[in-house]
Amino acid sequence: PQPASEPGSRPVYEEMLAVGAALHRGPLALGALLSGHDARFDVDRSAGLTVDGGVRLALPRLTIAAATHFFPLNGTDRRVTDYYAGVECDALRPRLWGAPGHILLRYGLTTGERTGPEHGGGLGLALADRFRLDASLVRERGYADAAWRPTVGVRFRVGRYAIAAARATGLNGIGASYR
Repeated sequence: PQPASEPGSRPVYEEMLAVGAALHRGPLALGALLSGHDARFDVDRSAGLTVDGGVRLALPRLTIAAATHFFPLNGTDRRVTDYYAGVECDALRPRLWGAPGHILLRYGLTTGERTGPEHGGGLGLALADRFRLDASLVRERGYADAAWRPTVGVRFRVGRYAIAAARATGLNGIGASYR
Protein backbone atom coordinates (compact mmCIF):
# COMPACT_ATOMS: atom_id res chain seq x y z
CA PRO A 1 0.00 0.00 0.00
CA GLN A 2 1.10 3.51 -0.83
CA PRO A 3 1.07 6.21 1.86
CA ALA A 4 -1.86 8.53 1.41
CA SER A 5 -1.15 12.15 0.65
CA GLU A 6 -3.26 14.39 2.81
CA PRO A 7 -3.60 17.95 1.56
CA GLY A 8 -3.44 20.79 4.03
CA SER A 9 -0.91 22.43 6.25
CA ARG A 10 1.45 20.89 8.75
CA PRO A 11 1.80 23.06 11.86
CA VAL A 12 5.45 23.94 12.51
CA TYR A 13 6.29 26.71 14.97
CA GLU A 14 8.21 27.64 18.09
CA GLU A 15 7.32 30.43 20.49
CA MET A 16 9.36 31.48 23.49
CA LEU A 17 9.22 34.18 26.11
CA ALA A 18 12.19 34.50 28.46
CA VAL A 19 13.66 36.70 31.14
CA GLY A 20 17.31 36.58 32.12
CA ALA A 21 19.72 37.97 34.64
CA ALA A 22 23.50 38.08 34.88
CA LEU A 23 26.06 38.91 37.55
CA HIS A 24 29.70 39.72 36.87
CA ARG A 25 32.19 40.03 39.73
CA GLY A 26 35.89 40.00 38.97
CA PRO A 27 36.79 36.91 36.96
CA LEU A 28 33.43 35.18 37.66
CA ALA A 29 30.27 35.62 35.59
CA LEU A 30 26.95 33.92 36.35
CA GLY A 31 23.78 33.95 34.27
CA ALA A 32 20.27 32.52 34.50
CA LEU A 33 17.35 32.40 32.08
CA LEU A 34 13.73 31.46 32.81
CA SER A 35 11.84 30.54 29.62
CA GLY A 36 8.33 29.59 28.72
CA HIS A 37 8.14 27.83 25.38
CA ASP A 38 5.67 26.14 23.06
CA ALA A 39 6.95 24.23 20.03
CA ARG A 40 5.19 22.06 17.50
CA PHE A 41 6.36 20.03 14.52
CA ASP A 42 3.35 18.35 12.91
CA VAL A 43 2.05 15.99 15.62
CA ASP A 44 5.03 16.38 17.99
CA ARG A 45 4.56 19.07 20.61
CA SER A 46 6.68 20.35 23.50
CA ALA A 47 5.69 23.07 25.94
CA GLY A 48 6.64 24.16 29.44
CA LEU A 49 8.93 26.20 31.62
CA THR A 50 12.69 25.79 31.56
CA VAL A 51 15.48 27.34 33.57
CA ASP A 52 19.02 27.58 32.31
CA GLY A 53 22.19 28.58 34.03
CA GLY A 54 25.70 29.41 33.01
CA VAL A 55 28.98 30.14 34.71
CA ARG A 56 32.28 31.50 33.35
CA LEU A 57 35.56 31.84 35.18
CA ALA A 58 38.03 34.04 33.25
CA LEU A 59 41.52 33.76 34.72
CA PRO A 60 44.48 35.62 33.17
CA ARG A 61 45.31 32.93 30.58
CA LEU A 62 42.55 30.38 31.07
CA THR A 63 38.76 30.62 30.69
CA ILE A 64 36.41 27.85 31.84
CA ALA A 65 32.67 27.89 31.17
CA ALA A 66 29.60 25.64 31.56
CA ALA A 67 25.90 26.05 30.77
CA THR A 68 22.58 24.25 30.41
CA HIS A 69 19.99 24.56 27.63
CA PHE A 70 16.28 23.77 28.13
CA PHE A 71 16.53 22.32 31.66
CA PRO A 72 12.90 21.69 32.75
CA LEU A 73 11.81 23.68 35.79
CA ASN A 74 10.16 20.63 37.36
CA GLY A 75 13.34 18.56 36.76
CA THR A 76 11.55 15.60 35.21
CA ASP A 77 11.54 15.39 31.39
CA ARG A 78 15.17 16.06 30.40
CA ARG A 79 15.05 14.51 26.91
CA VAL A 80 15.75 17.87 25.23
CA THR A 81 18.19 19.26 27.81
CA ASP A 82 21.72 19.90 26.60
CA TYR A 83 24.79 20.53 28.76
CA TYR A 84 27.81 22.49 27.58
CA ALA A 85 31.34 22.89 28.92
CA GLY A 86 34.37 24.56 27.41
CA VAL A 87 37.87 25.72 28.13
CA GLU A 88 40.08 28.25 26.34
CA CYS A 89 43.80 28.66 26.99
CA ASP A 90 45.83 31.67 25.89
CA ALA A 91 48.80 29.39 25.18
CA LEU A 92 51.31 31.75 23.59
CA ARG A 93 51.68 35.53 23.30
CA PRO A 94 54.18 36.17 20.51
CA ARG A 95 54.73 39.48 18.75
CA LEU A 96 53.75 38.96 15.12
CA TRP A 97 54.52 41.59 12.48
CA GLY A 98 55.10 44.08 15.31
CA ALA A 99 51.68 43.52 16.92
CA PRO A 100 50.90 41.69 20.18
CA GLY A 101 49.53 38.28 19.27
CA HIS A 102 47.69 35.49 21.04
CA ILE A 103 47.61 31.82 20.12
CA LEU A 104 44.47 30.29 21.67
CA LEU A 105 43.67 26.62 22.24
CA ARG A 106 40.02 25.60 22.77
CA TYR A 107 38.11 22.46 23.73
CA GLY A 108 34.36 22.08 24.12
CA LEU A 109 31.92 19.33 25.02
CA THR A 110 28.17 19.14 24.48
CA THR A 111 26.07 16.29 25.77
CA GLY A 112 22.42 15.42 26.09
CA GLU A 113 20.10 12.43 26.13
CA ARG A 114 19.23 12.77 22.43
CA THR A 115 22.73 12.93 20.97
CA GLY A 116 25.26 11.83 23.56
CA PRO A 117 28.65 13.56 23.78
CA GLU A 118 29.95 15.79 20.99
CA HIS A 119 33.53 17.07 21.18
CA GLY A 120 35.26 19.99 19.54
CA GLY A 121 38.72 21.45 19.52
CA GLY A 122 40.13 24.55 17.94
CA LEU A 123 43.05 26.86 17.42
CA GLY A 124 42.85 30.63 17.21
CA LEU A 125 45.20 33.45 16.32
CA ALA A 126 44.48 37.03 17.42
CA LEU A 127 46.50 40.12 16.49
CA ALA A 128 46.01 43.23 18.66
CA ASP A 129 42.18 43.05 18.54
CA ARG A 130 42.41 43.91 14.82
CA PHE A 131 42.49 40.43 13.27
CA ARG A 132 41.34 36.95 14.36
CA LEU A 133 41.58 33.63 12.60
CA ASP A 134 39.92 30.55 14.08
CA ALA A 135 39.82 26.94 12.94
CA SER A 136 38.14 24.04 14.69
CA LEU A 137 37.13 20.43 14.27
CA VAL A 138 33.87 19.27 15.86
CA ARG A 139 32.53 15.73 16.27
CA GLU A 140 28.82 16.08 15.54
CA ARG A 141 26.16 13.41 15.99
CA GLY A 142 22.73 13.22 14.40
CA TYR A 143 19.92 10.76 14.81
CA ALA A 144 21.56 8.13 12.61
CA ASP A 145 24.98 9.52 11.72
CA ALA A 146 28.14 11.04 13.18
CA ALA A 147 30.93 12.96 11.46
CA TRP A 148 33.85 15.32 12.05
CA ARG A 149 33.00 18.84 10.86
CA PRO A 150 35.66 21.49 10.12
CA THR A 151 34.94 25.17 10.79
CA VAL A 152 36.97 28.23 9.88
CA GLY A 153 36.31 31.86 10.73
CA VAL A 154 38.02 35.19 10.22
CA ARG A 155 37.33 38.59 11.76
CA PHE A 156 38.99 41.93 11.23
CA ARG A 157 38.34 45.40 12.55
CA VAL A 158 38.28 48.55 10.43
CA GLY A 159 37.81 51.64 12.59
CA ARG A 160 34.73 51.05 14.75
CA TYR A 161 33.46 48.20 12.57
CA ALA A 162 34.14 44.48 12.98
CA ILE A 163 33.70 42.28 9.90
CA ALA A 164 33.43 38.54 10.44
CA ALA A 165 32.86 35.54 8.20
CA ALA A 166 32.76 31.82 8.97
CA ARG A 167 32.30 28.64 7.00
CA ALA A 168 31.16 25.26 8.26
CA THR A 169 28.76 22.50 7.35
CA GLY A 170 26.91 20.05 9.54
CA LEU A 171 25.75 16.55 8.84
CA ASN A 172 24.19 16.27 5.37
CA GLY A 173 25.80 19.57 4.36
CA ILE A 174 23.69 21.86 6.54
CA GLY A 175 24.51 23.52 9.83
CA ALA A 176 25.54 26.70 11.55
CA SER A 177 28.98 28.16 12.21
CA TYR A 178 29.69 28.76 15.88
CA ARG A 179 32.79 30.06 17.63
